[in-house]
Amino acid sequence: MLLRRFLIFQQPRKFKATIPVGETLQLLLIFSPQSERSHVFELPLILAGQHQRRAPESLQRVISAEGLRPRVYLSKTTIDFNERVVSRDKSVLFPYHMEFSLTNRDETTIQWEADTSGMLPGMLKGSAMNNGRPGTSASTMTSASLASTNMPSSKPTFTMVPDRGELEPGEARTVKVSFWPDSPGEFEADMPIFLDGDIDRPYITVRLKGEGIYPKLSFDVDEVVMPPVPLGIASTVRFEVINTGYDQLELEHAVPLDSSHVPLEVFYPEGKEIGMARDRVPVELSFMSRKAMAFTCRLDFLDSDGNRFTITITGAADNCLLTTQDSLCGNSGLIGLGDKDLGIYAKNYKSPQLYPNEQVRKLTKEDMKANGSKEADIDAYDMKAMELAKKANAKASADAKGAKGNQHGASPNRRQRSREQKERSAKTRKSIEALRSWLNSSVMRTPIERIPHDFVEKDGKPLFQLVEMLTGRPVPKGDKNSNQGYPGAGRTSGSGNRTLDAAKTSVSTYDAVLAHIKSHGALVNHVRPEILTKKKYFIAWTLDKELGTGLHLSSHRTPSQELARKNELQREWKKLSANAWASVLYQVVKCYVSIISERCFAKCSL
Repeated sequence: MLLRRFLIFQQPRKFKATIPVGETLQLLLIFSPQSERSHVFELPLILAGQHQRRAPESLQRVISAEGLRPRVYLSKTTIDFNERVVSRDKSVLFPYHMEFSLTNRDETTIQWEADTSGMLPGMLKGSAMNNGRPGTSASTMTSASLASTNMPSSKPTFTMVPDRGELEPGEARTVKVSFWPDSPGEFEADMPIFLDGDIDRPYITVRLKGEGIYPKLSFDVDEVVMPPVPLGIASTVRFEVINTGYDQLELEHAVPLDSSHVPLEVFYPEGKEIGMARDRVPVELSFMSRKAMAFTCRLDFLDSDGNRFTITITGAADNCLLTTQDSLCGNSGLIGLGDKDLGIYAKNYKSPQLYPNEQVRKLTKEDMKANGSKEADIDAYDMKAMELAKKANAKASADAKGAKGNQHGASPNRRQRSREQKERSAKTRKSIEALRSWLNSSVMRTPIERIPHDFVEKDGKPLFQLVEMLTGRPVPKGDKNSNQGYPGAGRTSGSGNRTLDAAKTSVSTYDAVLAHIKSHGALVNHVRPEILTKKKYFIAWTLDKELGTGLHLSSHRTPSQELARKNELQREWKKLSANAWASVLYQVVKCYVSIISERCFAKCSL
């Protein structure tokens, strides 16, 4: 008979369990009282798919428990050190300390003793030992050996000082717990405490937890996507490098080897020094191209030992407004009426160009004068343009002062970010609706009701039909039986998980169609194939990839952590899917239907 154990955690959580025919589901209930009172409740079990608020009578069980007045009160029952830096030099150990207190609430003197045998080699729990990584050798340590500056050759990972003693009625004693990680990985141990020499059953158990990590650099974003810009216009973006564990370090970076084809420039506006006193350093990237292109490259940051910390950079330059509309238009777009904003200068029989508005006004006045316009008309144009620029400059200055004044206030910043997000969402919905109407009236054989819903639910078939109709050629669908190079845990096509197998097939199909339209000039480097799939496929594919590559220690997640990660991925899919599909469809229109340039845009009202 197969037994499965589920922990019911202290905080309320929901679990869905499937019990195969003839098998048994065993529940392990853990009672951790937080107050001196009785508890009586019915075990919250219901049958999935039924609307009854209570389970059938055969599943109804009443749980009763009572929290008694403790003889010894502990201020903490779990000591969690979280992430702590480990030196790469094995001969150097950095101890980390936390404290808790024991208080005698009994009316008599109590003798207490902590059992440190859980620190013996082979008894320490944690990923550092269980995953085949270099584990932690441990042995019992006395207070005297902990106080010594020379640690024994066999070093315990957790130690407690003092580990025994006597408490008078009402007396409190502070206990220091030390964490000595010597390798990266998670460490966990239980430290039972016995009273009055009764070693048959611990009176209370202290849970010790910690994770060792090497010094590292991280980033405030997972990926840097630079705004797509017209040719000859610089695209800039800023992100932050975050220090964890380095005392003092001067940042160095390695640009892509083929930098001539990826003209990416890296700046440090506030210097390269990062360390204990300054744990974040802003980095500014700039990219400009004279020809249409899109790129995805890796930017490496190096420490003094040559260890590399990589972030992915994606950018594009194109004169088609279907590519650059998000960067040019809107409240934060490059095109505006202010002096520092860009304006479109269009001259007969010449390609339109983007210049600062001050230069656009100057060139326009020269053209008006050359074409024989009256001085009064030229002055009227100049006064109107300068008045609009003055208002735009005043608004930009007010917004900048407001942002600077609110930089220390959390609430205004949150409201501002929420307002900007709502404006972007409204703009995206309006743009997608216009795209849907145009597609239905111009090229689609079957009308589309919603984007991206209709494309996602039909596994991209409307996209394949659209491309095939416009090009007259079949679109490659990918190799369903090939998973070469797949980073997930299930590397074979038949993993036993139907959702995962379908997700792999779907990702392979979208990867093939993206490669196909890229070969025809589509700038979709920033679109990941998995974000185009159904939500359940995106979640299954991402979780399996993390399991195969060891990201986020996914193999050691608790059920609640797994659920939280799934919810996080659901929000990510909802945030990115619509924009990804809009980008793909716009690029299909650009490549196979028509090219919209600044000349056309100049005839439209901003």
